[in-house]
Order: sequence, then C-alpha cells, then structure tokens
Amino acid sequence: PLTVLVEAPTIQELAVVLQPSPEAYFSSIVKLKAGTATPLFLIHDADGETILYKNLANHLKPEQTVYGIRPRTQSGSGAPILHTRISEMVAYYIQEIRQIQPQGPYLIGGLCAGGVLAFEIACQLQAEGEEVPFVAIIDAINPQGIGDNYISVNQDRKSSFLKTFNSAENKGIKSLAKLVKTAFTKASNLIQYEVSTRTEKLTDNLRIKLLRYCCDRQLTIPKLCQNIPLRSIYIYAESDYVKEKPAVYQGQLTLWRATEKLDLDNPAIDDTPAILEVQDP
Repeated sequence: PLTVLVEAPTIQELAVVLQPSPEAYFSSIVKLKAGTATPLFLIHDADGETILYKNLANHLKPEQTVYGIRPRTQSGSGAPILHTRISEMVAYYIQEIRQIQPQGPYLIGGLCAGGVLAFEIACQLQAEGEEVPFVAIIDAINPQGIGDNYISVNQDRKSSFLKTFNSAENKGIKSLAKLVKTAFTKASNLIQYEVSTRTEKLTDNLRIKLLRYCCDRQLTIPKLCQNIPLRSIYIYAESDYVKEKPAVYQGQLTLWRATEKLDLDNPAIDDTPAILEVQDP
C-alpha cells in the first residue's frame, strides 16, 4: 500500500517491509499524525487509499492524532484480503480501531466511499453501546438516494454527440457526408464505451460472486478472483448494503461538500464533486 511510505520513510525501514514472510499482513491501521487528543479515524476511499488524508491531517490542530484505515493486505502479494459485504468490512475495521482505542467516544470520518463506511462504522459502534459524537462525511453520496437522482457519468459523452450537429451548423459545415461521418464516429465511440463498460461490470460481478462463495465457505481463492479492483468490490457491496436497509445514526452527521472540479494532470483520478454526479447528494 502507498501508505507504507508513511510508515517506513527511510531506505532501511522500507527494505524490511519489502522482505516479509508469506504469512505476514499489513495492519489496516496507519498513523498519519501523532498527537495527544482523541484519535480521528479516517476510512479509505473506494480504491483503498488513505494517504490522501495525509495533507488534511497535517492541517489539523497540532495535538490531533489521526489514523487512516486501509483494507487488510497480505504483505507478500500486495493483494487485499477482501470482504464482499459492507457489514463485514466495517466489523473488521471496528476490530482494528478498538486495538488503538478500546472505548469511545470515537471520532470517525471518510471521503467518498469512506464516508459511507464511516457512517456504518458509527452505526455499528452505537449498536455496541459506544459514543460516536463526530462523523465527518467528505463529499460522499447517500447510496440509498441515487436511483433516478443519479446524473449519468456518460452524460458528457452524450452531450458531445448531440453537439456535433450544433457545431457543424456553427462552423458552416454544409457537407452532409462530413456531418454524417463525424456523427457516426462519435456514435461508434459512445456505443463501444457503453458495451465495454457493461461487459467489464458483468465480468467483475461474476468474479465477485465467486469470491464471496469461496470466502463464505473458507475455500481457497482461485486466481480468477485475486485481482478484482477494490472499487468494483465496493460498488457491488454497496448495492447489497442498500437492499439491507442501513441503520439510522443517532446524532448529527457533518457533510463537507465539494463545489468545484479541479483539472488534474492524472486522467485516472476522478475529482468530480458529488453535486455533479447526483442532483441531491
């Protein structure tokens, strides 16, 4: 995990990490900032990362202790030992949190998927009789409220396709052949994207079902299921979570909502705010 660079910041320490026993595991707890105050636990995003909280931790008051919670990972392979249900993920994370702080009050937070996981952690801790006075939800979307409220991620592509005719008119393109060719190219790209996305999702879902079957029965995980993206597993688990009707948090939730999108150099990083993904996050 990328957060190993926080835990082993020198060459000597990193060399030890890179020579683990096959049975060794990375802890899910990452100390992002040492302090004397009640710890703040920040839960990983949909990709399993917690290093993204490092800058935030540094900007909090000096005495604030901050821990990141990442998925359990086998150090020999680097592959997460995954749970396929939100309730399982959260139960494991609570065990890890209790090793650092056996009793409440607990301070929990998370970005995006981490916000949903933080909410469920708070609910489970409350069910165990613990106090959870602070739950920080950072630009997360309520999974129960998506439905028709969701703004399709392909909306930009579809809009671009429709704009083909408008731009053709604005630029004075009179050639019907050229207009048809441009429209056909855009339509082909849109269809190809839709088909590949749906095929990938179907394949991942089948692999996740097999992974869940093996995990539930403590069977050996086949190679086919060993490299499923954590994001795919989280999305699958989240759909089940909605059907299970999540609990109600007894207290005040605090939502920090992003209002603008940044242009990042890395196209793999999606910085789209929730308000551009759902009409009412």
